Amino acid sequence: MHIRLNLSKAVSYEKDILNSKEYLLLALQRLSNYRKLRGEELNKKADVRDTLKEVHKLLERIGKNLPIMAGEERKKALKAELEAEKGEGLETEAPKISGVSEEGYDMTSLEGELLEIKRKLESLNI
Repeated sequence: MHIRLNLSKAVSYEKDILNSKEYLLLALQRLSNYRKLRGEELNKKADVRDTLKEVHKLLERIGKNLPIMAGEERKKALKAELEAEKGEGLETEAPKISGVSEEGYDMTSLEGELLEIKRKLESLNI
């Protein structure tokens, strides 16, 4: 069985197919970029979590070393100690969590395919 198509319909169908491929490749690029950014976000969240744990441990240690004082005296002593340590800052390095893999999507090959599809579309628009 054969279907006869005129030239304009064939060109139109070819354009539609190439446009569909282009949109799929763009979606793959966006997905790959999202995964990369998500991995970076998770690493930063882990860093913040680890830093907060260290701050919590430091505060517990400070609380254990302070003598038991009544209300206002204790608040003043805590304020003075925190201001003294504020200048020091934390000098620890949190471990990195490996990022989300890009599952084999090579950005250079995707960009190459996109350029090829755009070139084909331009040649059909002549």
